[in-house]
Amino acid sequence: FPIIMLGEKELSKENLVALKEGYSFLNKFLEGNTFVAGENLTIADFSCVASISTGSVILPISSELYPSLFKWYQKCKALPYYDKANGPGLNNLDALIETKLGSAYTKRNA
Repeated sequence: FPIIMLGEKELSKENLVALKEGYSFLNKFLEGNTFVAGENLTIADFSCVASISTGSVILPISSELYPSLFKWYQKCKALPYYDKANGPGLNNLDALIETKLGSAYTKRNA
């Protein structure tokens, strides 16, 4: 929001910390589980993957820092309908962020 709507040129330190905390929380939650609500794919996974994929545009998920989250995200991205359902919007967001941030745009690992 701050980048797209307010014209900010980078994510604030507070927002980066919040994003990392969200990654850490979900990583911990996924430890020992295949999916968000247990061993079966549910609507909770679809909801969470939409948010996580959006966050990853700015701050890609590190497999070293968040191994359970990374594994889950890769599993979600491999679903046969993921690209059709989430891909176009995610690609548009990525392009919009790059347009707004110009050459200052660099993806960092969380």
